[in-house]
Amino acid sequence: MENEVVSQSDKEKFLATSELFLKEFEEKFIDYFTCLCISYDKVITKEEAKEVALAIYQGLFKCDYDIGELREDVFVHMRQDGVMIGFLINRSMFYLIENYITFTKMHDMTPQIELLIGCVSRFINLIESEVTPKVCNFTGAFDMSFSNDVMFSPTNNIIETFNQMKQEKQSVVFLNLYKGVPVSSEATVVDIEGENVTFKIDQLQEIAMKLDGQAFIVKNDYFNKHLKADIVYSNFQTNTVVLTNFIYLLNMPALQREFIRVHPDIVKRSAELVSF
Repeated sequence: MENEVVSQSDKEKFLATSELFLKEFEEKFIDYFTCLCISYDKVITKEEAKEVALAIYQGLFKCDYDIGELREDVFVHMRQDGVMIGFLINRSMFYLIENYITFTKMHDMTPQIELLIGCVSRFINLIESEVTPKVCNFTGAFDMSFSNDVMFSPTNNIIETFNQMKQEKQSVVFLNLYKGVPVSSEATVVDIEGENVTFKIDQLQEIAMKLDGQAFIVKNDYFNKHLKADIVYSNFQTNTVVLTNFIYLLNMPALQREFIRVHPDIVKRSAELVSF
């Protein structure tokens, strides 16, 4: 997803069809970002945080050049703290996508999740063209190559194990780490067709997985190694995802990164703020 370039016409298409949502959600986004910001940054004032939130919200669908200009302003307000900027923007964008999905369901609208995620990914990539060199060790956890960590995987055995888990109504745990934000939840197997496995999954996990571009399953009583898989299709209406090309991993990089231990409350605190 991160390598895809979203055109300005795509952004304008989303703006035209989602005007009501974007108008109604603006204040909620600003409140959420502000609360999140002042909770983690004890120096920035509430008014400064609101200014940053408004600039980010209004700049999300602008052209690449304007986002580049916005990036400089954000860095000035946040005292060049790339790690904090990366966390705040990524977690706030998760929140935006979650609320967009809820909004489309409530108003019986046809959601344009792929388009929104494309716009969000493009925005984050442009912002992080400055952030990434400064905090590459922090944000690079799942951007690394897995060539040294991949094991030979007998696909038939993996699929048979998923069949067994489905029959025994057992769940798996997914773990995605998108730009430093760890997201983990349980999921159940709902269908198996050939080498494709469909999972019923938590909405936030599905968003993180889509942004990350891959799925990662934590080892359990059925699998003695972690698994990685490719995404075939995500259905945000039913909260299901179809995965294929399952392979074993010797190591799960996200579980080895020191910053997850340094910031163990990120997801917990973020979840609490959703109700703000």
